[in-house]
Amino acid sequence: DTPGLRDIGLWGLESQDVEAAFPEIQRAAGDCRFDNCRHLEEPGCAVVKAVEKGQIAGTRLQSYRQLLQESLDALRTWT
Repeated sequence: DTPGLRDIGLWGLESQDVEAAFPEIQRAAGDCRFDNCRHLEEPGCAVVKAVEKGQIAGTRLQSYRQLLQESLDALRTWT
C-alpha cells in the first residue's frame, strides 16, 4: 500500500527503453525490416511475425504496446 500515491507514470522513457523491459521482443526486433520499428503496424516487423508463429506470447506484445503508448503520452505531456 502506498498512501498518498495516486498513480505511477513512465516519464522520460524512449521506445528503446520500453523495449529493453521485454527481452524476447528486443531479441526479435533485431530482425525487423526497419531499425526504428515500434512493432505496431510497420511492414516487415519480426516481432509481429514471432507472435504469429507462437514464439512470443501475444499478451507480451500487448503489454509492450500499452507501455509504449503510456510512455509516448507522458512524453507529450511533459514537452
